[in-house]
Amino acid sequence: MAALARQRTALASGPAVLYPDRGLYRAARPPWPLSDGLCWRPHQFLIRLAPHRPPVAWSGRQGSEGRMLDTLLRGVTLTDLEAALERLGLPATQDLTPGGAPILRSAIGGLTFNIRPGAQLDPEAARFGDYNFNLMFQVQARFDAAILNQWNRHKRFARFSLRDDFLVLEMDCLAVGISGDQILASLELWGRLVVEALNFLRSAHGAEAGHS
Repeated sequence: MAALARQRTALASGPAVLYPDRGLYRAARPPWPLSDGLCWRPHQFLIRLAPHRPPVAWSGRQGSEGRMLDTLLRGVTLTDLEAALERLGLPATQDLTPGGAPILRSAIGGLTFNIRPGAQLDPEAARFGDYNFNLMFQVQARFDAAILNQWNRHKRFARFSLRDDFLVLEMDCLAVGISGDQILASLELWGRLVVEALNFLRSAHGAEAGHS
């Protein structure tokens, strides 16, 4: 319980600012807007994409001991997903959307993302047959959809889309007939794809800046 309280405090302790040329800083007040470059504002975080930033690395499992049970599961609960996140050393907080739907919030490298459960298998039990990873950015500059199409053509698992003023990265996972190890694998895959997506956007922005 104490560890969970610390994780919740870490998620709610204020916004962080990630500058690709200066590293990660935690600020006591919301980050200020930038007048140059291409910027997005996710749920709490501001990322400035710059082509000279070295590629970010994702280390996956950290300090996990033993193996998840290989028993096949018929659906997952938010508690199952929360335990898998904690096993990888990632924060996890169960929450509700404004509409009252259950959701799991976490973060990778200062970027908040959500895990949304899908179809409920049993009306009387909170066990779901699929789940969705979702990371949203608020677009603060005109964005070329052709760049997103390039990503979607070459990546099999996660997809980019534009929704109003938001750029969304999503990945869907089935949760019927899978093991605990497969849940861990989906989280590790998502972590790598988030890093690849940021590096892809930095490269795309650098190419656009070079042609402007």
